[in-house]
Amino acid sequence: MLLLLNRMAPAPAYEWARWIVFLSLGGFFGNFVLSLTDHAENGFFHWAEWIPVASSSFAVAFLAVFFFIPLTHRYLTACGIVLLLQALVGVIGFVLHAQADLHGVSRSFFQNVIDGAPPFAPLLLPNLMILALIGLWVIHAHPR
Repeated sequence: MLLLLNRMAPAPAYEWARWIVFLSLGGFFGNFVLSLTDHAENGFFHWAEWIPVASSSFAVAFLAVFFFIPLTHRYLTACGIVLLLQALVGVIGFVLHAQADLHGVSRSFFQNVIDGAPPFAPLLLPNLMILALIGLWVIHAHPR
């Protein structure tokens, strides 16, 4: 999608940046659904499994409002803070998933990764954060 966008809209234009934010909004929504369903499989056994669900819902809410209100410096700053928290949650999630796989039920680390918590899944949050921040930065730097 990003490659198609780069071919169809000139960067760094205002519309290009809005599409970038829209694509990251879709990614955060997908991450919300996936973290909710994946962690629900074990009944949210650990309280920390609620953290990516809550943080992704905040990101979805903040980025969805982006398309319905006039953009102000305060709002863009608030979005930036929420997005930076997403990166923090992703890095912490990577550590927690890796620890769960190191101390999993199987003797094989490989089998724990296959059947247990995927360690690289939480790193989607920092990737989406970078994508959304690029869009917000372009909008901040090139206001309409």
